[in-house]
Amino acid sequence: MKTMLKLSILLLALTLAAGAAAETPDGDPPSEETVCDPFIGDENAFGLCNAYCEAMDCDSPDVKASQRACERKFQKFKDLTGSPPPCAGVNCPCLSDPVFEDLIDGTIAIAACSAEGDEMTDPYIVSVSDLLATNQASATRAEDDGECEVAGTPATPTTAEEGIECANLLLEAAEAELGEGACDP
Repeated sequence: MKTMLKLSILLLALTLAAGAAAETPDGDPPSEETVCDPFIGDENAFGLCNAYCEAMDCDSPDVKASQRACERKFQKFKDLTGSPPPCAGVNCPCLSDPVFEDLIDGTIAIAACSAEGDEMTDPYIVSVSDLLATNQASATRAEDDGECEVAGTPATPTTAEEGIECANLLLEAAEAELGEGACDP
């Protein structure tokens, strides 16, 4: 009886230890996180995203990986996709403009979209407008910088990463409204 009790306690302790070891610094196991789901079709991008955002939790204050390891995954992901990992916290500064935000969230319907280049070329420019072209927004990524703007207002300078984020937001909104490939040159 004592042996059975000791064995039960040992099994319970091992089960609890294994469960704790499976957790990542943010407490969510990678299999339950979804930030990298947009890259499921691209094995390399998904793997790098999963490592940076979910397994190593490089975006968490409780990161367990070294700074160098996180920087290497960040750079490899950026080299592969042209943009930082989705959990890296890069935001488009033009989201503070009501017209830009309305174009992104569908409040203003996008009727036209154009893109020059792609995320890997320089420069990369995406422009959208409504049916009468009274509401227009664009985003540009150059080698080291970029800009986003709404027609009628001064351009907002961005980093290259922010320019990509702004351009991707415009592309996603246009494709949601007009269909996939709507912005293809």
